[in-house]
Amino acid sequence: AVLTEVIEAQIKVLREQAGQAKLDTAKQQAQMERDCRATRCELLEMQPEAVTKDRLDLAVALSMGSMTGPVMAGMMAGYMDIPVTALTAMKEDKALLEARVGLLFRQ
Repeated sequence: AVLTEVIEAQIKVLREQAGQAKLDTAKQQAQMERDCRATRCELLEMQPEAVTKDRLDLAVALSMGSMTGPVMAGMMAGYMDIPVTALTAMKEDKALLEARVGLLFRQ
């Protein structure tokens, strides 16, 4: 019972951390999309002879990041759920949990 409560407390903390990390990731993605739009608009409004390689590279990089960002954010969200899923599996397998407690008190 004590080990289950400890695991539940860890799961609660990890869920909160994962939620905050997902929120931070969403904010970063939104900022990248704003930066992409602004940089792209600035570049396209410039006279062609005023466009530098660095400015064009920045606009292209932000555009690529903006397009791939949601995929990366989805992958990261999945990674953030791994500790919660692992601890939940540990908590739900009562036989192995009891074996762990038995081992702890045997030593």
